[in-house]
Amino acid sequence: MRPCGKCFSDAWGFKCEDGLVEALCKICGNKVTFQARTKLYNERSEGAPCKCGGGKLTIKTLKFKQKKLSKAYYFTHAFHCDSCGKDFLDDRFKVVNQDVCKRNIEFGIQAGLRVDHII
Repeated sequence: MRPCGKCFSDAWGFKCEDGLVEALCKICGNKVTFQARTKLYNERSEGAPCKCGGGKLTIKTLKFKQKKLSKAYYFTHAFHCDSCGKDFLDDRFKVVNQDVCKRNIEFGIQAGLRVDHII
């Protein structure tokens, strides 16, 4: 945010209600109200534009070996950009191995680790 128009300080206090932000200068008490910004999330789908701005996303099948099956989770597919070459992982392609998760929690309990926030 810009410095205060009265005292030129950057000491702001913020309060947000119903999409409006109220900024109050802690030095001089100047009050400014403005519309809150909303983040736009790129909903990934095949054929959608990439974040880099140039390419289109395609679904790529990920290669994996037997070792991945012993992990708590792994991804089977990813969105791939033809232009920048980046792969974007998405929870739609996430496989969770419940047996491994349970075994890890039991191991943590036996080792005396605090795992109550996991259960």
